[in-house]
Amino acid sequence: MSTFLRYFHTLRYLRPQQLVARVWFRLHRPQPDTRAAPAARAVSRAYLAPVEAMPTLVAADVFRFLNVERRCSLAADWQPGGADKLWIYNLHYFDDLNAHAAANRRHWHHQLLERWVAENPPGQGEGWEPYPLSRRIVNWVKWGLRGNAFPAACRTSLAVQARWLLGRLEYHLLGNHLLANASALVHAGLYFAGPEAERWYGRGMHILGRELPAQVLPDGGHFERSTMYHASTLEHLLDTGITAGGERRHIRSSGSPRRARGVGPRPERPREAALPRLHQLSAAPGISGPENASRFRRRAP
Repeated sequence: MSTFLRYFHTLRYLRPQQLVARVWFRLHRPQPDTRAAPAARAVSRAYLAPVEAMPTLVAADVFRFLNVERRCSLAADWQPGGADKLWIYNLHYFDDLNAHAAANRRHWHHQLLERWVAENPPGQGEGWEPYPLSRRIVNWVKWGLRGNAFPAACRTSLAVQARWLLGRLEYHLLGNHLLANASALVHAGLYFAGPEAERWYGRGMHILGRELPAQVLPDGGHFERSTMYHASTLEHLLDTGITAGGERRHIRSSGSPRRARGVGPRPERPREAALPRLHQLSAAPGISGPENASRFRRRAP
C-alpha cells in the first residue's frame, strides 16, 4: 500500500503532458543521425565571454567535481563505476572549456574533445542523456565562439548531438531541464547555418517563449523555488541572450512582459541592483526569509 500511495502522490501533481511525454520518452528511441554537419555560421560580431567559473580539470585527465577527484584516461572512465550520477553528469558537461584560464589548458581540451567523440558512441551512455547533452552543446558552442577551432570529428559530433537532443526533449520533466534543452538548441542553431540549424533555433526559441512565463515568477524568481535552480536558469538565459545577441536575435516571451522579459540584442553585464535578490523568494514555501539568504551568498575572494 505504501508503494501505491507513493506513486499516487507523485503522479497526481504531474500534468497530462508529462504523463504522455514520459511514455513517449520510454518507448521512442531515435536513431542517431550521423550526417555531416551544416556549415558554420559566419560570426557577425565579437562574442561577449561570460563570467568564468572555477576550473574543474586539474590535470590532463583528472577532474574534480563535488570535492571528488577521479582520473578519466580510458574509454570506460567516462562511465566510472562507483561514481555518483551527478559526478558523471558533470564529467560530460565540459564546463572547464570556458572556466578561468581555460586558454592555458587548450591542449588538454583538444585531447578531451577528440577522446569524448571517439569513446562515446552516439546515443550510448549517460553523456547522451538530454540534460548533460544540453549542457555540453552550450559549452562546446561557447568554446567555439571564443575563437577555438573544433577538430573535424567534434564539429560533426556537435551537429549529431543537436539532432539527438531534438528527439529527446525533456517534456516529461519540464522545469529547468526543458529550459536547458531549449538553450542548447538555440546555441546549436546559431553556431551552424542553413535550414536544419534554423529548425533547431526555432524549436528552442518556441520552448523558451512558452516556458518563461510559466517558470519565471512575477518577482523574478524561478518557479521551482530553489536557489540552485534559480541560479542555473539565470545562467541558461544569460548564455542564450549573449549568443543570440551576437547574432542580433531576440528572445521573446509569449506571455506577459511583466513575468518574462525579452533578452535584447545588446547583452551587457547587469548591475547588481537589477538582479533578482534571494529575499524576493522569501514568501515561497520552504524559504523562511532573508535571514537564511546569507548562507547562499558568494563570499568575496
